[in-house]
Amino acid sequence: MGGFLEKPETEKQAQEGHGNGLRYCHKYEAGIREGFLQLDEDMRKLYQDKQGGSTAICVFVSPDKIYLVNCGDSRAVISRNGAAVICTIDHKPFSPKEQERIQNAGGSVMIKRINGTLAVSRAFGDYDFKNDSSKSPVDQMVSPEPDITVCNRSEHDEFIVVACDGIWDVMTSTEVCEFISSRLLVTYDLTMIVNSVLDICLHKGSRDNMTLLLLLLPGAPKVDMDAVKAERSLDQTIVQITKEVIEKHEIHDFETLIRLMKRMAINIPNLPPGGGLYAKYYIIEQAFHEKFPDTPAEIYDYFSM
Repeated sequence: MGGFLEKPETEKQAQEGHGNGLRYCHKYEAGIREGFLQLDEDMRKLYQDKQGGSTAICVFVSPDKIYLVNCGDSRAVISRNGAAVICTIDHKPFSPKEQERIQNAGGSVMIKRINGTLAVSRAFGDYDFKNDSSKSPVDQMVSPEPDITVCNRSEHDEFIVVACDGIWDVMTSTEVCEFISSRLLVTYDLTMIVNSVLDICLHKGSRDNMTLLLLLLPGAPKVDMDAVKAERSLDQTIVQITKEVIEKHEIHDFETLIRLMKRMAINIPNLPPGGGLYAKYYIIEQAFHEKFPDTPAEIYDYFSM
């Protein structure tokens, strides 16, 4: 029989239960670490002569704990009580711990990269940086060893964000969590929320690949009708301001419009936290095409703004 745990009858039993929990936690951590190292070794047999590699980020949620596992510069973040409270640490060559290992393995860190070329210090693959037979796998210039962050679950845990460096290059953990929290108040559409984060990163100039996974937990914010009404009102305000800016400045191209709107953003209240005006570019674009319906559709160069 299973499905529940009986309440310990004595303090001794409670202590023993706590001790067992710690032992299981350590076993999980040891198993995850061993799995990463073994996977990298198995990959070496298949791809020894291939160039390139990959970071890895994963999350394991148990009934009472959350395990965040990171190898590289991808990142996992837990939002609790509306704030980014726990996250993994990016493995960059210029961080003191990583730089020490790289130098001990005969490498150097130049322009924030290993030997001036590789911008991440832990990864699967990248065997060109793992050829010192006198050192263990975890002591190579590039290590496949993960860092494991373990925390107790809380009823206030809202969601977990798992994303690669294309996101974190232009948004902080706090900005991403604040933006997602605000969107969960106005929509049930998780795909739209994730796509909105990616769009914001594009508008902010991210030039790296972007992948984001959003995992909701029981404490996630729920749609609030007052927030929905406020969001609709904000969209109407942005449309009105956009039309006024177009007419006042006699604007006929979208790039100029966006530049002016960004200057005015400080005067627009209640923009989505973490996203700001970047989260409303699509509203501005719609208003622009309503004004100039014959303007051909095009991909705007947000990166130059």
